[in-house]
Amino acid sequence: MSAAVTDVILRLLTYICFILGGLIRKFLKMENMETVPENHGRTQVATSNSQEKTPARPNTKELLDPCYQKLQHLENSVTELLKKPAKIPPEKEEIIFESLNRIKSIEYDLQKTKKALLATTSRQEELSESLEILKEINVKVRATVVNYLRGEPIVLKFLFFSSISLLYLLLPMTGDQELLAPK
Repeated sequence: MSAAVTDVILRLLTYICFILGGLIRKFLKMENMETVPENHGRTQVATSNSQEKTPARPNTKELLDPCYQKLQHLENSVTELLKKPAKIPPEKEEIIFESLNRIKSIEYDLQKTKKALLATTSRQEELSESLEILKEINVKVRATVVNYLRGEPIVLKFLFFSSISLLYLLLPMTGDQELLAPK
């Protein structure tokens, strides 16, 4: 474990030294380039010797030419953008508004459909609950009838209330409110 940590630390120090050495060399090179113009006032012999030792530097026109070309390209792009109209043409704007109106209409229809679907679902749940209650009442009535046929005493009250509750449950399902209305 400690050998691996030591190896990592040594590699890290090596990278740091390598980077610092490169930076120092660049810094010294930059200082040498700055001192060359200061010494430019010396004799021609010294300048000719220094030109032979250092490679020829490109002139400023060669350095600035790519930047100038890019700047020209950007100016042309901006000019083209400025030529384009800032507003949307009326025909296209009308098409956009019509599309928005259609979208709003579809959203409204979807909301209405959603409400109707929720109402139908809740009504279906109510009907299924009513059906379950009717099944339970039907089972109780059959059990009472079977008990009656066997000769066991029947509770008339149970039959009466069962038939009334059955009638009450059937009314909302059929929608016939006229059954209870006086004639």
